[in-house]
Amino acid sequence: MPLSWNEIRHRSIAFSRDWKGTTSEKSERQTFWNEFFDIFGLYEALSAPLTKPAKKPRKPKQERS
Repeated sequence: MPLSWNEIRHRSIAFSRDWKGTTSEKSERQTFWNEFFDIFGLYEALSAPLTKPAKKPRKPKQERS
């Protein structure tokens, strides 16, 4: 059953209070997204694709003269 707008509003207010003043983004990243999606009644499985490590760019091969 979908959440009502009133329930989403209450959850978002609680979320903002809980995360107010948080400074360590890297160590709290997954927890943040899980709790954010929970505002809307979505579960942590949906946040997994959002946290994908960046690839290091390859250095171009140098041309021979």
